[in-house]
Amino acid sequence: RWLVKLVGERFQNLQDMLQKESELVERICE
Repeated sequence: RWLVKLVGERFQNLQDMLQKESELVERICE
């Protein structure tokens, strides 16, 4: 069970990082 929770948190962090990167790219492209 704790393994699933750990993977879920990692995945959430990965999504946050991707969102921040895409926002940065959008600013640079403007």
